Amino acid sequence: MDDIRNATLNPRTKKWIGFAIGAVAGTIFSLVTWGVDAVILASANGYLPWLQLAVGSVVMILFSAFCGFFSTLVNRIWFTFLTWFGWGAFSIYICSNLPFQYLQSLITSINPLLSGEISYAPLEHPEGRLFVAAIIGFVCCLFITLFFQNTLSQVWSGMYIGTSLFSLLVWLIFFIIFGVTLDDLYHGSSRNAIFVTNQTIQTAVDHPEYFSSPKLSAEKHVSGFIKQQTWLVRDRKIIVKSYDKLMETFEVLVDFDGYWVTCYEAYNSITICK
Repeated sequence: MDDIRNATLNPRTKKWIGFAIGAVAGTIFSLVTWGVDAVILASANGYLPWLQLAVGSVVMILFSAFCGFFSTLVNRIWFTFLTWFGWGAFSIYICSNLPFQYLQSLITSINPLLSGEISYAPLEHPEGRLFVAAIIGFVCCLFITLFFQNTLSQVWSGMYIGTSLFSLLVWLIFFIIFGVTLDDLYHGSSRNAIFVTNQTIQTAVDHPEYFSSPKLSAEKHVSGFIKQQTWLVRDRKIIVKSYDKLMETFEVLVDFDGYWVTCYEAYNSITICK
C-alpha cells in the first residue's frame, strides 16, 4: 500500500497528471466551443458540420495538455498565471480566426468546387467581440489559475476520489463558461443563418399551400423559394457563402442534391433565392 502511495506522490507523476487534466480541460472546452455548434449544424443540414470541431479540438486538447504539464514545472503562482493566461489568449486567437481566416481554405481544399463560391472576410470592427472575449477570458483564466493547484493536489494525492472529482468538476466549469462565450461570439450569427435557412425550407416543404397565398408566403418567409418549389423536397446541404463585415446579413448557399441556390438571409428571414 505504501509503495502505491509513494508512486502516486512521485513528482514525475504530478507532471503527467497535470498533462492529463489539461487534456480533459481541452476536451471539455472543445466540446462546448465547437461540439454544440457541430450538433446544431448537423441537425440543420449544414455542410461539413464537424470540420471546426475536428480541427479546433486537436489543437486545443494538445495545447491545454501541455499547459497543464508546464504549470507543474515551477511551483509558483505567477508561473501558473502566465501559463493559463497564455492559454486564454491562444483560445481567443483560435476561435476568432478559425471561422474567418482558415475555414474557407479548409472547405475549398476538401471540395474544390466551392473555390470562388465562398468568401469569409475578416470582420470589420472586431473590437467589440474581442473586448467581451478578453473580459470573460480574464475572469475565467483567473479562476482556472486559482483552482489549478488545488485540483492538481487533490488528483495527485489520490486519497479521496470523490473530493478529487469534485475539485476537477469545479475547475472545468470555468472552461465551460469561456467556451460558451466564445461559441456565441464567433459562431452564433453564421450558425443562425444556416438554421433559419433550413427551417424556412422545411416550412415550405411541410406547407406547400403557403405558396398559393402571397400573404401567408410573406408571413412565413417562404416567398423567396417560389422559383425553387420543385427542388425543396430534395436532400440538401447548406453553407454560408458570404456575409457583410458586421455579420448582420448573409448569403447562404444551398445544394439541393446537385442544384445550387444562393439565398439572402437578413434578420432571421430569407428575402430571395436565385
